[in-house]
Amino acid sequence: MFEGLVTNALSHIVERRARHRHLETERSILHGRLRHTDLGHESDIRDRMGEVDRQLDALGLATPQACLEGGEQVFSRPEEYIQVRNISMKLDKR
Repeated sequence: MFEGLVTNALSHIVERRARHRHLETERSILHGRLRHTDLGHESDIRDRMGEVDRQLDALGLATPQACLEGGEQVFSRPEEYIQVRNISMKLDKR
């Protein structure tokens, strides 16, 4: 059970860091496009940049502290990540 919780905690940390990295990359690409675009598309790019910035703000920083807090969420509510169920099995006497 403990290993399952650790796996879930690590999964949350990896997903958060990957999402943060993806948004940072997208923001960098949008900045580059903004420098090389005409006025007709500038508004669309700025709108998307604003959306990316809002998502980054909601996600927070990808600091070690934030990662630990994500892991703490898993360990503080194990019932959301662990399932126990009965199964029936048939065994041969071989």
